[in-house]
Amino acid sequence: MEPNLQVRKILTDLNYDFRAFTIEHFANWIEKAKGREIHLIPWQMPSGLFGAWMSDGENPREFFFFRENAERLLQIHIQLHELSHYLCGHPTKIITKKQIQDALEKGIALPFDEMVKLRSPEMNAYEYEAESLASLIQEQIIRNSQIEQLTRGISSDKKVADSLKNLGLI
Repeated sequence: MEPNLQVRKILTDLNYDFRAFTIEHFANWIEKAKGREIHLIPWQMPSGLFGAWMSDGENPREFFFFRENAERLLQIHIQLHELSHYLCGHPTKIITKKQIQDALEKGIALPFDEMVKLRSPEMNAYEYEAESLASLIQEQIIRNSQIEQLTRGISSDKKVADSLKNLGLI
């Protein structure tokens, strides 16, 4: 998967120092760069959906949901993938303050079923672009010796942990 020049430009234009990477620090950097609040929210995602991005239609806020019961490495990847959709300017679901409050406070379901529509065949280019950017970001994290920020907490899968140790990555 070779990222296109536009995706590389998005990463370059962020001007982020990946030596400082944690997912929280990266999200804060994007928040300041874009002038919109960024919220990373672990969530019990519906079957077949690992992450979702929704924008607040009333306030400058972005909500990035990721599967709460996924391994830490996958959670980071999901967050980077969803943040990449945002950075690429892809379409998303607009929600209201009431919808997010009802979901967070009362457990009322968010419109995740509508997110699946955004993944239709004609949207494959968006998925490819987001995945390309997420991969470039992960490459920068590894190049800047921050691999532990991606792999912290994966030791529950001994095979994965052993493989990463054998490769000298952790």
